Amino acid sequence: MESKSITAWQMFLLVFSYTLGTAIFLRPGELIFTTKQDAWLVPLWCGLLATVLAIFWLLLARKFHGQSIVQICVTVLGKKAGTLFGLLYAWYFIHLSSWVVRNLGDFMSATIMPRTPITSFHLLFLLVCTYAVIQGIRTIGRVSEFLTPLIFLTFSLVWITRGGDWNFERFLPVFELDLWKSIVENRQMLAFPFMETSAFLMIFPLVHDGKYVKPFLKGIVLSSLTLSLVTFLTIGILGVVRASHLTYPLFTIAKEIDFGNFIQHVEATTTMFWIFAIFVKLTVSFYCATLALCQLFHIQKRGVVAFPLIWLIAGIALSDHANVVEMMDWDHKYDFAYQLLYSLFIPLLLIAVSWMRRNHVRHGSEESV
Repeated sequence: MESKSITAWQMFLLVFSYTLGTAIFLRPGELIFTTKQDAWLVPLWCGLLATVLAIFWLLLARKFHGQSIVQICVTVLGKKAGTLFGLLYAWYFIHLSSWVVRNLGDFMSATIMPRTPITSFHLLFLLVCTYAVIQGIRTIGRVSEFLTPLIFLTFSLVWITRGGDWNFERFLPVFELDLWKSIVENRQMLAFPFMETSAFLMIFPLVHDGKYVKPFLKGIVLSSLTLSLVTFLTIGILGVVRASHLTYPLFTIAKEIDFGNFIQHVEATTTMFWIFAIFVKLTVSFYCATLALCQLFHIQKRGVVAFPLIWLIAGIALSDHANVVEMMDWDHKYDFAYQLLYSLFIPLLLIAVSWMRRNHVRHGSEESV
């Protein structure tokens, strides 16, 4: 079982990289397709709603200080029902991991290495993440300290080198956004990536001195601002029509870099650093799945759980969706409802049951007096 801890700074970097992860490549094109030139506003209101939801999770974590979400389930609901709900969360983390792995495989097959079997990407990446998971949360936190600045620097250089293609006319006419319609059409943006940060309910007890509130909130806020900025820059460089028809607009921006006929086609380098961001997200979700099963069944060695999970996650990644289009369709139709179960409904159930039990005990003590 995990006994080491991470610092507040490492927590902040993990939340930031986890939230951006695959979203920084996948979301801008979808948002521009649905909301046109005002798409950059969507991550802002999603970040605001996610912050409210995050405060709710933090209240739950504070109420059961030092316990992960699966431990809270057992404490509140009892051993049998609590284990069942804990297994639901373990499945949720496994499912998240499979989505991340599939996104990576689809991207690599479609852009960089089309002749390589997609399973190769899945297994190789999962093996590296498994090593990090076995080493523990402190190792994952230190890796995020090293990788996150590199990710930020690389994407900054991409935008700077493409600044000459910027055109403000691509944002005209401005502020034609129908807020309510935008919320309904882009609710999946709230689900992925923001609701997925509920996975950190497993990691809160592992933050040094319990200082996870501010880092968690700051990570969500900064990632929403970053997604908004990336979408804003994508519109200014590629335009609405072109960006809305690209699955990976950021990759296209990097691919078309031409800096004085000297720096060209840096998409391979950009991809490498995007893989770093995916590594952080996959490692966190994989770690949460492993830790959840270890806590539920009192397993001391994470490797006993992590290695079998490689094959389960790889299998789900292959069978869950046939291609990127099918995954995007599922995401648009069902992901929001799916995420609500784990990010809102079950936490509400835990709070309601704990409140009723406390009142019942208080009422019983008063009657005995």
